[in-house]
Amino acid sequence: MLVTHDEMFSIADYLSIRDRGGFLYRPSVMFVCHPCDYAMLSALELEGRGWVMQPSCRRLGSDIVEGMDELGVLLAGHKRNAHWYGSQLTINEARQHVAYANATTVQVTAGAVAAVLWTIRNPRRGLVEPEDLDFESFLETASPYLGRMVGEFTEWAPLDGRGKYFPEKFDVQRPWQLQNIRSRLWYGE
Repeated sequence: MLVTHDEMFSIADYLSIRDRGGFLYRPSVMFVCHPCDYAMLSALELEGRGWVMQPSCRRLGSDIVEGMDELGVLLAGHKRNAHWYGSQLTINEARQHVAYANATTVQVTAGAVAAVLWTIRNPRRGLVEPEDLDFESFLETASPYLGRMVGEFTEWAPLDGRGKYFPEKFDVQRPWQLQNIRSRLWYGE
């Protein structure tokens, strides 16, 4: 699922290469989320109801008994294919910090707490984009709550296993192009 975040624009701006006439390079930046199977079923049910909320909702708490959240960044489309760096936090590790919490909440809250502490320590900096912040101080604050930090290269590419069961339009020369990544389901092709 593609999820909007303002950082999509600021990261793209930060990593762009400009010339007097415009952009020589501007990366595509997307926030992608894949919730657990039950959350996906709930989202599909909501869509099937015409975006009218279900009559009852349930907040998961102590009934989450196992699993891990992987929250990170995939830098893709370069000569080494793709590199993922991020946090792998299990439910058990998360609950060592906050009883009844889930891993996603602890990971996101760790970043928010780091941001508040940075703001207190830098009261005169004003509005600062995330890319211009001191990431070392953020990681120093957040790391104890993030579980295992992992960096791995991957051989996987968006065209792996695709086009086998139904025809799709691909840009095989440039496998990391958005048209190769987006889902047919959400774009109704």
